[in-house]
Amino acid sequence: MAYMSEIPSRDRFSAAVDKARQRLSYTRDRNISVRTLARQAGIPESTLTYNLSAKRVAEGRRVDADIVRKLAAVLPIPEADLMRAAGYVSDDGDVVDPAEDLLANVRAFYRDAGIDQGQRDKVTASILRIIADHMQQ
Repeated sequence: MAYMSEIPSRDRFSAAVDKARQRLSYTRDRNISVRTLARQAGIPESTLTYNLSAKRVAEGRRVDADIVRKLAAVLPIPEADLMRAAGYVSDDGDVVDPAEDLLANVRAFYRDAGIDQGQRDKVTASILRIIADHMQQ
């Protein structure tokens, strides 16, 4: 999976799920759709579809760790590999704390004097979205 390191982590998750779903389809000798996968994992289909979508990737939204665990329970892929693809574990095996990772990126972003107010507003909106997601859990 050397090529996986070249894909952004948000895309790596979708690629890993798709590859594991195809492998599952092959072993069961029938197509396993995203709908079937969602049902087997106990995840609403709309939630899974959203988390695998290009829109989610573009927004920079992190996949909830609970979704990753539920998928790993039904897909032929180790949970650690799926967590790594989702960005929760770095390539060298260290667990990535999403809050610390985000905080480091935000600090670096705001210290850069060349950033305009529009870009800062987008980052602020992203931070608020993440906080709202955590408060709903």
